[in-house]
Amino acid sequence: MKLLHVIKSVLPVIFRRMLIMGSLFFFIVSSLLAVDISLAGEVTVISNIKAWQHPVKEILNKHKVILYKVELHNKTYAIFYVRFPYDPRLVHNDKYFKPLYYETLKANGFWNYSFIDRSFQSRINITWDKKSKTLGESLDDINY
Repeated sequence: MKLLHVIKSVLPVIFRRMLIMGSLFFFIVSSLLAVDISLAGEVTVISNIKAWQHPVKEILNKHKVILYKVELHNKTYAIFYVRFPYDPRLVHNDKYFKPLYYETLKANGFWNYSFIDRSFQSRINITWDKKSKTLGESLDDINY
């Protein structure tokens, strides 16, 4: 009889602990999934470049850059898929690229952006520091 009483008194405690642990597990999993979804964000793809009207397009045409596609991430971060006439990895081409980066930044409303040129396997990330009013650039090699 005592054993049955002990089992009856312990069973609700074990059940409560399992319920709490299960709820905690589901909370953690759902939180991680929510973070994944929010990091993915919204992407708008513009592939009909002929119909696309934007000041950046004029700058790229002026600099003889071929534009294939634009991805707009979360309505503010643009990734321009392009073909440059010169290799962005070579320092002696800076006289060409520095004005291009700044003019594109200005035409893009000083929002950060990236260029991807698959022919040179490069991704160029352009940032604007609002406080110091300076342009930052980083170049990454890509293999896709």
